[in-house]
Amino acid sequence: MDRIKEKEYKKEYYQKNKVKIKKQMKEYYKKHKKEIKEYKKEYNKEYYKKHKDTIKEYLEEYQKKHKKEIKEYRDTHKEERKEYNKKNKEKIRKQETIWCDNNIEKVRDYDKRWRKDNPIKANEKKIRYRLKYPKRFKAQMLAQIYIPIPTRQVCEFEGCKELAKSRHHEDYDKPLEVVFLCPKHHRVRDKIRQEKENRGL
Repeated sequence: MDRIKEKEYKKEYYQKNKVKIKKQMKEYYKKHKKEIKEYKKEYNKEYYKKHKDTIKEYLEEYQKKHKKEIKEYRDTHKEERKEYNKKNKEKIRKQETIWCDNNIEKVRDYDKRWRKDNPIKANEKKIRYRLKYPKRFKAQMLAQIYIPIPTRQVCEFEGCKELAKSRHHEDYDKPLEVVFLCPKHHRVRDKIRQEKENRGL
């Protein structure tokens, strides 16, 4: 009975002081905006880790049940999405690169599946890549043929203990000079090299 009375009292108090409470909440949010956002991020991460499987199951079920509605919504908001993508091109790219850096194995698996399911498109993509970056393509092919990755080879990035799965070129004019790296640090070294090239170093 005490709990029920307490709930009723809280409801009555809120109804009487609705405006005052909302004002206080807004003021508090303004003062502690950063802390609240950081707390929400951490809480969401922890919650997702704990309930990963149940969230995935729920989303899959929801998508199956509302397949038509989702398609209709996407079709009706096609132009809006295009405009948003144009306006926020850099923001989307950053988000995509961050996601890819954190989910490298997923990206690799997806690429493998996509190549199997779309052999013609994959071949066309390979041809476009070869024409756009002839020096890079030649160096990569030569390295694949003449430099096998040793078994149990550890990534050569400082402090990393993961197994190396790829060959990295610091200079494409030297195709047989490679560094063995894990997928994560291969992306890191590629970014560093790209920044140097952009600066003309």
